[in-house]
Amino acid sequence: MAIDRKTQLKPGPPGKTSERARYIHLMNQGFINAESCRMLDIGRKTGSKWRNGYRHTDPKTGRVYTYPAITAVRGQPAVISARYLSEDERITIADRHRTGESLRSIAAGLGRAPSTVSREP
Repeated sequence: MAIDRKTQLKPGPPGKTSERARYIHLMNQGFINAESCRMLDIGRKTGSKWRNGYRHTDPKTGRVYTYPAITAVRGQPAVISARYLSEDERITIADRHRTGESLRSIAAGLGRAPSTVSREP
């Protein structure tokens, strides 16, 4: 008696969509790969594959599977650290510098250190 092949197939492991979303969130917050993976209890190699994408060749068929890098999760804007100057701050620095305003007064107006403002061209 023949058994239908489709009934023999078992479902695969549950998806890791939520883990990937948390991984991207941690990476956007500035955590390194090893630390993010440790927090999520996943392997570092898995985190690297998620971040960089990877190719897998099936040894039986020779078919190449390409998995793109995950860069962002839909519906979640990328979080930029307050440590870095925003585009608006850079434009403000350039405009005020062009008018001849001092670096210290520009820095005071933005709430930044004068050394940070001095590094902007």
